This record gives sequence, C-alpha cells and structure tokens, in this order.
Amino acid sequence: MITSKVENVQGNGSWEGKYGTMYSYEYKFENGEVGLANHKTNTAKYNKGESVSYEMAKDLQGNNSIKFITVDKTYNNQQNSTSSFALSYAKDLVVADKIPIEKIIDTATKLNNWLQQN
Repeated sequence: MITSKVENVQGNGSWEGKYGTMYSYEYKFENGEVGLANHKTNTAKYNKGESVSYEMAKDLQGNNSIKFITVDKTYNNQQNSTSSFALSYAKDLVVADKIPIEKIIDTATKLNNWLQQN
C-alpha cells in the first residue's frame, strides 16, 4: 500500500462496461507515480491535495492501474482479524483449563493489543 497526495487529476474518457458507463481518470501523485482509475461517476473520486492510499498494478493494456484503498477499512479488517484470533485463542486457554472463564475477555484484550502492536 502506498500513500501520497494527489498532485493532478484529469479525465481520460469514458467507456461502456458490463455495469454501465465508466469514467477513466489519470491521477498524478506527489511521489511521481501516474496511473489510471475508473469510477462510476463523471467526477473524480479524489482531488488535488488529498492524501490517498492505493496500490498500483498493470492493466491488460500495460497501463498503470490504481486501486484506491480506504485506510479505515484496512485498519478495521486488521482489527477484526486480530480480535477474532485473540478471542479464539483465549477460548482455547479456557478449554485447556489454563485460565478461568471469567478472564476470557481480559485475556483476549491483552492478546489483541499485543497482536496489533507487533
């Protein structure tokens, strides 16, 4: 995942896709990267000066293709994943009689905090 500010954005035409009209935009970032992104609306998703997170790949024509990433979504997915793992592990400790059931939430919280920091 790369994070940079949008330096310039301009329309790059439109095309008919399987889900309707798609609008192509060329984004140039402060880090020097340039790529294309397609949107369902005829306005750019991000504007000059906005800080965005994205991944860059090559499309079928060999152009740089941008996949924007919502940082909150990434953080929430990571947090949900570690929370689930921590609770499952704490449950295993209860089943193995290593901790009492009353300590399951406290133990899961400690494990989750450790996982997120490491």
